[in-house]
Amino acid sequence: MTQRQEVFCLEYAKSGNATQSYLKAGYKPQKQHAAESAAARLLRNVEVESRIKELAKEMTSERIMDATEIQEFLTKIIRGEVTDFYTLKDGTTIETPLTVAMRLKAADQLARIQGLYINRHEMDIDATPIILIDNVGR
Repeated sequence: MTQRQEVFCLEYAKSGNATQSYLKAGYKPQKQHAAESAAARLLRNVEVESRIKELAKEMTSERIMDATEIQEFLTKIIRGEVTDFYTLKDGTTIETPLTVAMRLKAADQLARIQGLYINRHEMDIDATPIILIDNVGR
């Protein structure tokens, strides 16, 4: 992979805009339409495509919590293993435990994620019943 292709991949992973990434990578097309076409071709390059997928996977795994990590964090809150920080008017920062209300909210969110609640739906139906009489074969 060339250095320009690597820069293109990095820029594309950040912005998702192929034409803009193509230009930022240092390619110099004569017309805007040529940049769009060349960027689209570059996206179909096997090495470039593979590198973009690799970068996307790295970005996703580093920046976004997965379901397990969210549940672990909520569990720490519920168990009181997480504290909060407050800054007083004089600039002093103090560490305090989370309130019971905060811990209950975390427990509620964890229960919802794990599907522990049963969703009930009540319906009021105002309808006239229809009576079907089967006279076939008589």
